[in-house]
Amino acid sequence: TRGCRSRRIRRNPCFVSSEFSACFHTRNVPLQRRKFAAMLKYSSHSASFVEADEKALIAPFFPIYYNDVYEVNLPPGHRFPMGKYREVRIALQSKIEALSQDEQSRVDCDFRISPLATVEQLITTHDEHYVQRYLNGKMTELENRNIGFPWSLQHVNRTLSSVGGTVAAALSAWEKYCKRHELIQKKKHNRQGSFEDTTHLCWSAHVAGGTHHAFKDYGEGFCIFSDIAVAANVLLQKYPAPALIQ
Repeated sequence: TRGCRSRRIRRNPCFVSSEFSACFHTRNVPLQRRKFAAMLKYSSHSASFVEADEKALIAPFFPIYYNDVYEVNLPPGHRFPMGKYREVRIALQSKIEALSQDEQSRVDCDFRISPLATVEQLITTHDEHYVQRYLNGKMTELENRNIGFPWSLQHVNRTLSSVGGTVAAALSAWEKYCKRHELIQKKKHNRQGSFEDTTHLCWSAHVAGGTHHAFKDYGEGFCIFSDIAVAANVLLQKYPAPALIQ
């Protein structure tokens, strides 16, 4: 995002998907079904070499964050389809619930409410004066029109959760990867023979976000803050860059 650049995080074993609705569109259901089936098959194979109390650390890790609990009452006729986030979350939950208990147990997947981003997290990427003006309703009418939403406390919470969910997804995937990596290194040290590395089976998703039209000190195109840039900068601030960039 122009004006909200973060140092680029190149390929790493953790996958974070923001605006999961885009990759789980109904047109992609067959592809997603195949991917999920492959993940379950891999999980069944890879988990067989560990004790039952360790399966939670070895099975594919896939928390899904959502923020449709933060409802926004938009003016009648407003063109932004706010309801799509709830619809996608419900559809996704229904597809997972339709799986057998055995299939569901092979993947550590649960739905989590997106936390609200903090000011400290936002200013890793955005101008602090802009952040405070938005949070306190000090934006001009022209600025709000450029964003595309009327300002309200309801929308502030939704905006913060849109960023906070992506940050939480990024942190949870990376921290799970670190814990899994530590466990597997211990196993490799204590056991003879080959040991399968499952550190790459750490993912997370956010059924919201993807607000890539936001700039450092102003918003546009229904985007106030750039959630992906904020998540990247929070990771880089919290963890050493060499550990993240691989």
